[in-house]
Amino acid sequence: MRTKTFVRLLPAALAALLTPVVTPVAAQAVPAWRVIDLGAGEGSVAYAVNDLGHVAVGSSGVGFLWRDGRITELGNLGANHTQVQDVNNRDEVVGWSFRDDFSMHAFLWRRGTMTDLGVLPGGTHSYAYGINDRGDVVGASETADGRHAVVWHDGVMTDLGGDDIGDYGAANDINHAGVIAGDWGDGNYGSLAARWRGDERQVLTTESATATAINDRGHIVGSFAEDWSYEYGFLWRNGTVTRIEPSGGATTLIVADLNNRDQVAGTAFTGYTDTNAVVWQAGRTTVLPKFGGAAEARAINNRGQVAGYSTTTPTGTDTRAVLWTR
Repeated sequence: MRTKTFVRLLPAALAALLTPVVTPVAAQAVPAWRVIDLGAGEGSVAYAVNDLGHVAVGSSGVGFLWRDGRITELGNLGANHTQVQDVNNRDEVVGWSFRDDFSMHAFLWRRGTMTDLGVLPGGTHSYAYGINDRGDVVGASETADGRHAVVWHDGVMTDLGGDDIGDYGAANDINHAGVIAGDWGDGNYGSLAARWRGDERQVLTTESATATAINDRGHIVGSFAEDWSYEYGFLWRNGTVTRIEPSGGATTLIVADLNNRDQVAGTAFTGYTDTNAVVWQAGRTTVLPKFGGAAEARAINNRGQVAGYSTTTPTGTDTRAVLWTR
């Protein structure tokens, strides 16, 4: 009997010995956001950040590229004013700069050289707003009658047109596949969010809105306009629009950028001097830390780092270019 009993109990005993002991593991805390002053001085703003953490910075009409604590001045097209807008993962920077004749022209800065991208026939000014990793640039150019959305490929400008009413269009961002997001309408908060894919143009909204950014999944973000201001944001995915509402007492939200994880960066306003840089994802809004009373988020990369500015005092207007990271 003992032998039989022993034989029956042996598998259970072995199982108990061989079963690993599971020790509960405490949930890891999500690292807190840190705000880093990029050292570009008073009046500086960080406008774009690439996946390397390199930042396009503007300060008092001077454009810079910040890389790992070192700042490179970009120069200008003849006059002493340059406005940066975007930087890609090859550290190519776009924006616009004044020329000697006081016209503003779009530029591409690459490896220390700033190239004038020109203007459409009949126009005086052009502006570059976005660049992808292939070096394609998008923006807008004046014509004799209005402002048209444009794209530059290998330095050649293509006119994407303006609408029939205000002769207005603007291309604000371009993804790796060459799909473009921008505005189509009469301008002055009266445009509609639009997408260009090859020769096809698609209007995304029936309400006045601007489309500010597109990721490599083809998802687009922007802001709806009401009463001559941008009141709340949107995320457009495959034909479906998700509304991004202000939160935490904010009354206005301007959406600036998104990354490939659909993390959205923007600015929430509760007054003229009380603004917060925010990150939104899947319905949840996070307010980023700031030095003073105001902060704005202008861009977000695929690592989740956010570029923008923060003031340094509760009521002051001295801005400093910053990078939020964790």
